[in-house]
Amino acid sequence: IVYLSPRNNLSLLESTGDGVCRYLFDERLRQYHDYGANIAIVRLLNCHRSSSMLAKFQDFVESVIDRPYEKKVSELVKCVISSPEKSEEDLSSIFCSELVAACLQRMQILPSEPPSNSYLPKSFAEETKKLVFLNDIR
Repeated sequence: IVYLSPRNNLSLLESTGDGVCRYLFDERLRQYHDYGANIAIVRLLNCHRSSSMLAKFQDFVESVIDRPYEKKVSELVKCVISSPEKSEEDLSSIFCSELVAACLQRMQILPSEPPSNSYLPKSFAEETKKLVFLNDIR
């Protein structure tokens, strides 16, 4: 998640094998480039961000920093096979797409159902057109 921090720094919030971390955006892109990555995918949200939404976003960021990456195979498998078993959100450890979904749910951009742990990275691909946004957000 790319965002402007309260200190006006372009920042990146992501969940990787290192857990949920916040980085300066340009430094993190440089690190990825140094590791051999040369492509970045961006999906922009077209919506007005009210002060209430931004406050919920900041609260969310602060609440998830340093949480571990989701390593429970059962959680990841349930998501991939679309298990009919109703899963409950558990943010004690966080998968990358779960981080994005939970954040958008807190900001009331995505509905609270399905739970954030049912989203996959492909859920956010422009081509899927399966995301249901609230309040005419695109």
